[in-house]
Amino acid sequence: MAEATVAGGGLDRRRWLLLWVIGLAQLMVVLDLTVMNIALPSAQHALHFSTVDRQWVLTAYTLSFGSLLLLGGKLSDLLGRRVTFLTGLTGFAGVSAIGGASVNFTMLITARACQGAFAAILVPSALSLLTTTFTEPKERNTAFGVFGAIAGAGGAVGLLLGGSLTEYLWIDMGKTARGAVSDVSERRRLLRELASAQPLPAY
Repeated sequence: MAEATVAGGGLDRRRWLLLWVIGLAQLMVVLDLTVMNIALPSAQHALHFSTVDRQWVLTAYTLSFGSLLLLGGKLSDLLGRRVTFLTGLTGFAGVSAIGGASVNFTMLITARACQGAFAAILVPSALSLLTTTFTEPKERNTAFGVFGAIAGAGGAVGLLLGGSLTEYLWIDMGKTARGAVSDVSERRRLLRELASAQPLPAY
């Protein structure tokens, strides 16, 4: 009886831990949307794209997310909720880092479209995991309340910290990425020059 109680307590802790993981994943998605709105002027200045092209930074995400949302839910049913949740979470985090380190407009738009695609996988899986993990009505209401509160806080946190996050993403990461690309380009140029150079005469 005592062992069953301990096992039940461990399972209960894991369920609530899963809730916080899912909530933080949703926070990441909402935070990215808010920060991107604030980051647009800095991104435009850093990557030198026109004001007309600014709308595509948001549209690329919205189009891929909206068009693939139903497919993401279907994949969650076919492949398993945990698999698609981890895939969406890992992929979203990865392409977010790539987007923050973009060195040109094409790279940024591609990253934003991929963000929308991975978010379309992540969001249905997160909601499905909540529904299947918390089956009791009272616990389910609490879980969705916490989930909604975390998601709502993401918008406020994004507005409050957007300036600092934008400065880090588009100045520090941007300089690092452009420096790395420049370094690679310079190395390739030197190698081509060395390969095409005339051999020194033998004495």
